[in-house]
Amino acid sequence: MLKVIQLHMKSKILFAIPIYVRSLEEWHKDYDAREKQYLDQIEQNNRRAGGSLGSTERIQYQVWFNQSSSPWQYNEIIGFIEIRYLNNTLYGFLFKSQAKRYSPTLKNKKITLDTSFSPPSEKLDTNHDQEIKHKIQRIIDLIVRKNKKFRKYFVDTEIVQNVAPMLSVTKLSTLDDS
Repeated sequence: MLKVIQLHMKSKILFAIPIYVRSLEEWHKDYDAREKQYLDQIEQNNRRAGGSLGSTERIQYQVWFNQSSSPWQYNEIIGFIEIRYLNNTLYGFLFKSQAKRYSPTLKNKKITLDTSFSPPSEKLDTNHDQEIKHKIQRIIDLIVRKNKKFRKYFVDTEIVQNVAPMLSVTKLSTLDDS
């Protein structure tokens, strides 16, 4: 445990990859269903009162509904994976919520470093910059495989897909000097 913490403190962070309860598409599907149910209820109440819901009123109720819903990216996070660099090696560290069950309404937001296993690592080859992205993906896959609980959740690797191809082993090695 102490060795994992020391390694984490010595290494330099490259990426923090969030883990969400559900993907953005799943969130939108749930949001759309709840919005439709809300607007149908408003229309039904207006019909009972002998009126109807005009297009401007409908938009106004959509705005009210939108203000009461929560943003996906910051409220549904249940952990994250840090990709770190030290001495020509990439490491993956898992931070996760201490909640027993994960849900969109997670109450226990306390996230801590998981020291129950040695962080997976990948040695970098100085001649193959293109492999950095694949090595990072292997580390992420190993962490998810070791933690069966995270297999059904959404690991957002968008930042890795966008930024990792721009990394080079020679640029990363300058981090060791600082």
